[in-house]
Amino acid sequence: MSHSAKKNAESINVLPVSNMKKSKYINSKYAWFVLSAGWAFYVYEYFLRASPGVMTDQIMDHFSITAGSLGILVSFYYIAYVPLQLPCGVLVDYFGPRKIVSFSALLCVCGTLLFSHTDSLLVAKLGRFLIGAGSACAYLACMKISSVWFDSAKFAFIAGVSQMLGALGGMVGNRPLAYVVNATSWQTTLLYAAFVGIGIVLLSWLVIRDKPEDIPPQKKAFKLHVLEDLKAVVKNKQNLIVAVYGCLTNLVINVFAELWGVPFLMARYDINNEVASTGTTAVFIGFAIGCLLSSIFADYFKSHVKIMSMSALSIMVGFSLVIWAVIPFNLTLFILFVTAVFAGMQILYFTVAIRNSPKNAAATTIGFINTFVVFGGMIFQPILGLVLECFWDGSVKESGIANYSLFAYQSALSLLLLCSFAALCATYFIRETYKKGK
Repeated sequence: MSHSAKKNAESINVLPVSNMKKSKYINSKYAWFVLSAGWAFYVYEYFLRASPGVMTDQIMDHFSITAGSLGILVSFYYIAYVPLQLPCGVLVDYFGPRKIVSFSALLCVCGTLLFSHTDSLLVAKLGRFLIGAGSACAYLACMKISSVWFDSAKFAFIAGVSQMLGALGGMVGNRPLAYVVNATSWQTTLLYAAFVGIGIVLLSWLVIRDKPEDIPPQKKAFKLHVLEDLKAVVKNKQNLIVAVYGCLTNLVINVFAELWGVPFLMARYDINNEVASTGTTAVFIGFAIGCLLSSIFADYFKSHVKIMSMSALSIMVGFSLVIWAVIPFNLTLFILFVTAVFAGMQILYFTVAIRNSPKNAAATTIGFINTFVVFGGMIFQPILGLVLECFWDGSVKESGIANYSLFAYQSALSLLLLCSFAALCATYFIRETYKKGK
């Protein structure tokens, strides 16, 4: 998020500025304490989202499935997550972040237990579905807490830090998680994760408050204008183009870092999942840094579209080298990190979309764009798995699971190159919004 987030923070705030100024808790240490509980849940759900990436072989072995079925299983997270993006804004506003975050964390715990402690593929899909449903409100809940407990000047900073923490949650779900999986088992590891989730539930209920205690209660009502706001957002063709751009560029995270990156690196360098997860960890760290640097680069180049073009181009060039070039593993790690830094700057699509939409539809705009972004994971995770199956030569590993060749992984991941090229072309049609915010 950049300067535009500040410009639109008032459209997301649910309390009048006059009331906010009357509260002694605005921007206080306690406000940060409340926000930290929301952040804890966001990090936790992102960890659960990315966790299957380091246990692909174990999951395939446990359920006796192939790559295509694995992609479908993991994507059930997104099947729940995607359609809930727009309703979540209304739910968080009506019920408040305390109830929503606590209940959502409980859903994640239940889903984790179902996913990891069953022999039924159907029950495992239900588990991933519950994790996705529980995760859907995590980011918006953090933004809701920000709008109530902090003044608008803090909004852009908190939005950027939230994005960064989400990426760091994905990082924890890679190399550190792989170490625990190898030391125990994937089921035991996720059982530990469920116990952590119970702690998140208690923390959310005990710490999060919907508003400062010195703010008078306000009458709650569902926002019936959401459909009108959505129509205004969708009618703007610029938002559709930006949404498609976000969907295509975010596949670096949704597809590579969260699922297929680790098994690709294992096949590429003949290494185990723990070492291979260093590559996806580098992606998450680089992406987090890129999110924070995006507004700085936009101010330096005085452009949002140029930075978005740079991001798409870096993905295309960087991943071309990672996928096809014969280079040492350490150089691959460096390329993944640098590419991810520039890839993280894609986050400016939120800024562009908000500036292209009515001010009173800012929250709906975020939900609309994010729906497209996560939709990419729901579609492309199983598609890459099916491509792997198309190139499978019938060989199996010692454990009995399908053994996919390096060429199969290279062919499947080349779809990311086509998508990044399409995103680069899309930026040609995106209207520059930087000057409008000045």
